[in-house]
Amino acid sequence: MKNLMTRTLIALATLTLTGSMAFAAGAGDIKEELTFTKDMTINGVLVKKGTYNVRFNEKTGEVAILQGKNEVVRTSARLVDRKGKSHRTEITYTENGSTRNLQEIAFDGDSQSISIGNNGAAAATPQQ
Repeated sequence: MKNLMTRTLIALATLTLTGSMAFAAGAGDIKEELTFTKDMTINGVLVKKGTYNVRFNEKTGEVAILQGKNEVVRTSARLVDRKGKSHRTEITYTENGSTRNLQEIAFDGDSQSISIGNNGAAAATPQQ
């Protein structure tokens, strides 16, 4: 009985710790990995095809695209509701000639997507 109680307390402590870490990240914060199979432009900044980390902060209304620890671009963004959960990671972009302009990112299983540029807000800042 004592062994079962010890296991239960350890499990509850682990769940509490995990839950508090998720809460600390913020309800509107998103940190995911994303692979672009083609070059993409984010508010005028060219992002070459490859794998990146996407970090969205709802509090500041910004999304950052990072390659390793280097920030490639940061721009305004907002969360928008989807009609249902995404069944895979999806990106939406517009094409202007050979330029692909990123509009939206929806990660697998999410009921919201990240709308890039906040409908004509300030341009993206390339990060060196």
